[in-house]
Amino acid sequence: MPATPRWPTLSQLRVSDYSYFGQLGSYLQTISPKAQSSLEELANDVTRPGGAHWEGAAADAAIAQAQADVVTARTVMWSWDDVAASTQRWQEQLEAGTRTALDAVDDAEADGFEVGEDYSVTDTYEAETEEEYDERLEEAEVHAGLI
Repeated sequence: MPATPRWPTLSQLRVSDYSYFGQLGSYLQTISPKAQSSLEELANDVTRPGGAHWEGAAADAAIAQAQADVVTARTVMWSWDDVAASTQRWQEQLEAGTRTALDAVDDAEADGFEVGEDYSVTDTYEAETEEEYDERLEEAEVHAGLI
C-alpha cells in the first residue's frame, strides 16, 4: 500500500512554530567547538596517562587509535557546523511556505469561501443563477489550487 502524504491540518499550520531550528543552530554552534576541543584534549592525554610519559608498543597503538578517533569524530563534528549554518535557511523556508499557504487561505476566506482543516474550499455564498454558481465554483477551484 503506497504511503499517503501527511499534511498538517489548517489549525496546526496556523500555530506552527519553527523557532526550534534557531535553537538547534545555536546549540550546535556552542557544542561543536567544545566537543572538538575536548576530543583533542583526550587524544593528547593518551600520550601522558596520569601525567607520566608513556612509551612502548601499547603506547604507540593507543596514540595511533586516539588520533584516528579524532579524525573520524572531527568529520562528524564538522557536519554539526554545516547543519548549524543551514538551520536559519530551513527556518526561513518553512516560515515563508507557511505564510504563503496562510495568505492563500486568508484570500479565500475574504472572498467568502470556507477553508476546511483538510484545505478543502467550499462556498458560503448561495448563488442566484447558474452562471454565478459556475463562476464561484471556478473561483473556489482557483483558491484551492493556490492553497
